[in-house]
Amino acid sequence: MKTHRNTVKGFTLVELLVVITIITILISLLLPSLKSARAAAIRVKCMSQLRQLVVAMPSYASDHKRYFPSRAAVSYGYPHETKRTSNGKYDLNTTFLIPYLGERNRIVFCPGMLDVISPTINPGAFEERFCSYQYFVYPKSLYWQIPWQDLRSLHTIKGCAPLWGCLAQIKPGVVNGHGQDRSMANPKGLNAAMSDGSALWVDFKNAELFWKYGSDTYYWPIYRQ
Repeated sequence: MKTHRNTVKGFTLVELLVVITIITILISLLLPSLKSARAAAIRVKCMSQLRQLVVAMPSYASDHKRYFPSRAAVSYGYPHETKRTSNGKYDLNTTFLIPYLGERNRIVFCPGMLDVISPTINPGAFEERFCSYQYFVYPKSLYWQIPWQDLRSLHTIKGCAPLWGCLAQIKPGVVNGHGQDRSMANPKGLNAAMSDGSALWVDFKNAELFWKYGSDTYYWPIYRQ
């Protein structure tokens, strides 16, 4: 009586190497596309958050004699500061962000920002006082670098003015920006929300140095009336 055995043929070493090589090639081809798609999705989310911020501003202004919410700082302060601990009156969190937009942290941190927390600042304290978007409503007399426009109220805006934008900052050893490669000398650019409710990407070449604090420099879209 003969016994028949079913034999299963396995992969040879050469065949396995071929398969691994093909998979490696496919991954190398797909990764750039996946990375670009992810970057595009993050940029869209960032623009959506900025639109929410800028669309809420007229609602605030209609309740406050057409004036936009005051920034946290009483004088110069940081462009991304939302709370001045020495003076509770200047608190963008309680006067604008929470009453008109709900949860603060969901909206004021750019999803494309790598890291804006200084190693010397406790993260909790940073999140309480700062965000990763810039916001400007100061009169032009308070700006150091350029003759900035006075955009504190609805009736002072001419044309389409940028009101909110991603933090674009250069400081010793660190460059902060949306989707920033820190080995670069300058930020790539920033998303900005305009006074008409739109949001757009602004290349760094279309931004200007508007404010300097010590060795830190901040950039903002050129306002063309």
